[in-house]
Amino acid sequence: MSGRCRWGIIGVVLAAALAYSQTDPQSLGDAARQARLAHTGPAASKVITNDDVGFSGSPIAPRLLASTDVLKVVSTDLGQAIELDIRVPYDGTAIIRVDVNQNGAIDRGLDTYYGVHNNTRCTGYLIDERHSTYCNTFLSKSDLAVITTADGKHFKWTIPKNELGSHTGEARFIIVYTSKSRGSGSFPSASFANPIRLTF
Repeated sequence: MSGRCRWGIIGVVLAAALAYSQTDPQSLGDAARQARLAHTGPAASKVITNDDVGFSGSPIAPRLLASTDVLKVVSTDLGQAIELDIRVPYDGTAIIRVDVNQNGAIDRGLDTYYGVHNNTRCTGYLIDERHSTYCNTFLSKSDLAVITTADGKHFKWTIPKNELGSHTGEARFIIVYTSKSRGSGSFPSASFANPIRLTF
């Protein structure tokens, strides 16, 4: 075989190799470099948003609504419901009176109360400032837990938001409390003229 022919064959082989390497999307060297970077390079960070976890409500955070020497009220937003934790003395009890239509007055058959009778949940309608209907005349979907701790007795109510007010995103209520050792009273007042206002 002549030298010219040999160089021609070598040229054809080199041209074919060059053409193959240009059509191959990734050479072995490129693949090795990428594999090495994947194991030693910084990991890509992702910011997790509310959309990623499907959360669209308010953060669950307790809020102090009232604090006196006899009474303490803390609310927690649970999404579809509000937890109201009402602390009174060990020998005390507490009733939540809700101004459902938020007009500052008691409307018979509309405004409601949440109380306790014989250690069980008792819900009904308000008649006036001193009278109400019997237990469970208002069929509430609320729940109650009564817990005694070092600082007193806690009435922990979980109440659906749609029971707390006809205006979306707000509740207006007062707390009526009684205690053999500390007396009785209402907070912040005995009427709906000056209620606790909770927005959610």
